[in-house]
Order: sequence, then structure tokens, then C-alpha cells
Amino acid sequence: MKSMLVLSTFLLVPVQQASLASSNTLGSDQQAELVEVVQVASNFLARSAWGSLEKWRGATLSEPFPLYNLDNRLSSYGFNVIGLNGLCGYIIVNTDKNDAPVPEFGDSPGLPFLKKYSELSANVGNFLVQGQELKETKVIYFSASTFLAEFIIRQEDNSQIPLIFDLQTGEILSAPPPKAIVSDAPSKTENQRAWALLKTSNSASSDSVFLERIISGVPAYYWFMGCSPTSGGMVMGYWQPRGYPNLPLGNSLIGELAIWMHTSPDGSTLLANIPGGIYQVGANHGYYFQSWNDGTGRPYSTIGEFMNEIQYSRPLLVTVSGSSTYCNHTMAGYGYRVDNGVYYIVVHDTWDSNAHYLDYNSSVVNNPTWTYVVPH
Repeated sequence: MKSMLVLSTFLLVPVQQASLASSNTLGSDQQAELVEVVQVASNFLARSAWGSLEKWRGATLSEPFPLYNLDNRLSSYGFNVIGLNGLCGYIIVNTDKNDAPVPEFGDSPGLPFLKKYSELSANVGNFLVQGQELKETKVIYFSASTFLAEFIIRQEDNSQIPLIFDLQTGEILSAPPPKAIVSDAPSKTENQRAWALLKTSNSASSDSVFLERIISGVPAYYWFMGCSPTSGGMVMGYWQPRGYPNLPLGNSLIGELAIWMHTSPDGSTLLANIPGGIYQVGANHGYYFQSWNDGTGRPYSTIGEFMNEIQYSRPLLVTVSGSSTYCNHTMAGYGYRVDNGVYYIVVHDTWDSNAHYLDYNSSVVNNPTWTYVVPH
């Protein structure tokens, strides 16, 4: 069996010192594309070190990590952000010029999938039987904070089979998930303007507009019984010390929400059941929580509506409907960031305690629905 992929060097090599040896296997067009991607990532890093990302000031980037889609196309690259005290963030840069240049970034200690991917790479041999060998491996980037690992296994008769793992849970999937349904929600015009900005500038101009608002005190709960009850628990948990002391917290609150949202044993929740579950759990403890889904009768919810809730210090649930390829994903939205006309929503994604910034005009926020939570 071939040796497993070693990731430890990737974690600490800044772009400025990297040879980008992996580009040797790329064609001339892909090499030019990679050079442009690195420039975009560097410019984005330089112009983003403000507000909640002040710790990025003076930071460097790791070598680019290739990310693929279900069609086996190299669709984006991931970078670790390396600050004075070590890993302090990540940036994902697209290769599709019609999509957002930076669909996602965050303040976690490096790319969020790397630890699980490293563990699986080191142990994938446990899944092989005699006569099988590991041929290749890749990470597939689907949507907001959704990553899979695919290990291609070659058998004695030279046929190939894929082993696909969820990089949030480490669980093996029985089959490749279906492709995402892509709507026309992302704005090509806005995205092309953002590409032009990042390809030519690494600093703000005098007329640049920077805005940010983050609601403090929103708990970051880890996935339990489903992403919808977990995200609902974060939003309701925010209100508990703000005049609603009878509400439970943590897994007790999430478990109760899972019951009233009618979440299935595999963690799936119908979007239509989320508001009713929030209302009922509030009522169980003597409170009235008004909750409803936005976007009904429209293709998607708007960024202005999201920002309005944040301005009123009301966190909300974010469901990317049809964006995640094997299930819809619900997260807790608690902030926004505007960088020269590019709008990012800030979420806890149920898989870690860090902030994840998602470009509203990108395909990773395809067909979003906001679930409002307003206590009375």
C-alpha cells in the first residue's frame, strides 16, 4: 500500500517561503490560475485585518490546499492563516470567476477539516482488505462548512472504488451524495466586481466602506441530535440570561428542541418544523417566542433582512437550502461584515466554537432561509 498523505508540513509553511511544488503536476492554465488564487488570498488577508480579525495583522498564509467538487474538478483552494501566535484563521478562494472569490473564511485555528482529514489519512488502511491499495485522496468542498474526504481504492483487478467520509463526523457515507441544486441567487455582477478588487489591491482605498456588527454572548454549541435543534439552542440560549432564566441551556435545551422540531434520529429536521419547535419550547417554560421562516414565496431571503435582525441584537437561524449536497444545513447567525460592498454573514456552524464568515453572494449560501426568533 502507498504511504499516506502527510499534512504536518502544510500546517506551518507560509506562502512567502513555499515552493508550491504541488503545482508541478498542473497544466500551464492551472499554474496561472494558482498564481492568481495565491495573489487573491494574499490581498484578501492584507485588507481583512480589521475589526474582529485584527489578529490577522502581519499574518502570513500557508501553501494552498486543493479542494474539489463532485465532478472531480479542482474548484477552490484553502489557506491557513498564520499569525504571530500560530494558526488563527483560514481562507477559501474559488477558481470559478462567476462565483464569489472568497466564499468562506473564519477565525478557527486553520482549515476546519484538516484535523479530521489527517486522522482519516493515517488510518484509512484499516478500511482496506488484501489486494487493495490507496490510489489517491482528495477533499471535496460542497458548501458552507461542509467538507468530505474521498479516498480512491484500487483493487486487484485494477477497478476502483471510492471511500467517502464526512469530515465533520468522520463517518463513512454509503454512497456519494447527489449534486447541489444551484439557483440564480448569487450575483455574478457583484462577484465579478469583488474579483477585480482583490486581483488589483491588497489595501483599502479612501472610498472603501467597512462595517461590522457581531452580537456578543451567543453560545457556540456543538452538534447534538441535529443541526437545527443545535442552532435553535444557540439562539434561545442567548436569550436565557437576558430575561428568560427558566430556559434550560446546552444539550438539555437542544434535546427539548429536537423533540418539538420533530427531528429524526439521523438529525434531519424539516424547515417548516423549526419555528413551531422554538415556540413550543419557549411556552414549555412560560415564555412566548415568536418565530417564523422568511423567504416563503420568494427564491431566497435577503441580506438586508439578515442585517436588520443583527442591528436589533437578535440572533437568528440560517438554513442553506439546497446548498449542502446531502442535506440542508442550519447554523446560528449572529453577525455581519461588509468589506467594500461584499456582504458576509457570520455564523456558528455547530461543528466548532469559531466564527465562520460566508459571502452572501456565493454559491455556499445558495437559497438561504432566515428563521427569526423574537421573544416577548
